Amino acid sequence: MTYIDTNVIISFVDEKDPNHEKALRLVNKLSKDRATSMLTLVELASIYSQAGLEKPLALTLYSIEVVNAGIADVDFNNVLKTAFTYV
Repeated sequence: MTYIDTNVIISFVDEKDPNHEKALRLVNKLSKDRATSMLTLVELASIYSQAGLEKPLALTLYSIEVVNAGIADVDFNNVLKTAFTYV
C-alpha cells in the first residue's frame, strides 16, 4: 500500500501548482493500492476552506477519489509512539 500525503494531492488536483506535473507523474506511477488518512481529509478540507472554495468537504472527497486513494484506518497514537523511537 502506498500512502498519498496532502501535498501530493494538492499538487495533483491544482493545475496551477508549481509541482503539478511532478505530482501527475508520481501518482501515475504508483501501484493501484493507494491510501490516505483522516488527517489528510481534515487537512484538505481546511486548505480548501481557507482558500474560500465552496463546499470544501465535497472537494476534499473528490480530490481523494481522483487520485484513486482509499481512507486507511490509522491509529495515530501508535504512529507517534513509533516515530518517537527514531528520535
